[in-house]
Amino acid sequence: MNNDGANIKNPKERGEWAELRFMARAAEQGFRVSKPWGDSARYDYTLEIGDRFVRVQVKSTIYRYRGAYQCMFDRSRGQRYTAEEVDFFAVFVIPEDVWYILPAELATSGSGHVVLDPGREGQKYEAYKEAWHLMREGEGGHKEESEAEPVVVAPDAEAESIAEMRGAIEAAPKVGFDRDLLRRRMGACFDFVDGEKK
Repeated sequence: MNNDGANIKNPKERGEWAELRFMARAAEQGFRVSKPWGDSARYDYTLEIGDRFVRVQVKSTIYRYRGAYQCMFDRSRGQRYTAEEVDFFAVFVIPEDVWYILPAELATSGSGHVVLDPGREGQKYEAYKEAWHLMREGEGGHKEESEAEPVVVAPDAEAESIAEMRGAIEAAPKVGFDRDLLRRRMGACFDFVDGEKK
């Protein structure tokens, strides 16, 4: 495909153009794409995959390095991304019109940059070239924290095992409210006036 993105001289504008290309490509791959409001998030997009959300940081490069392309993973002021902030990096090699989908653990564990050579077989990151499937396969991503895993009982479960599960739940200690303890602790608060004990 003829690709004019490399002709965009302003790096910020070129990065914004690459993000638009990412949204279109991710949608073509069947992902539901969302962009967080504002610029405070450490990632550019989230992709919804079933009940998971994958955080993606988009990077792009036109910079040649010994016949290949170099891409840096630093944030502003030399700070590094971490795997706790991002699940995947989508790196667009603009002159080659090729995407690399790199798990954050891989991208953040090294020197802060990768060298990509889309035209050479056997290169270090070849397995990640156009590897959109990695984001579907559960590498990275997280569920909403408030979600609780449902307890599933097989339809053909024995009545005894169901009774055992029910008994274990009923025997679990219940969290109660101790009014006397609260009264004792709160009462001590009112024994002081202006920092002085009454």
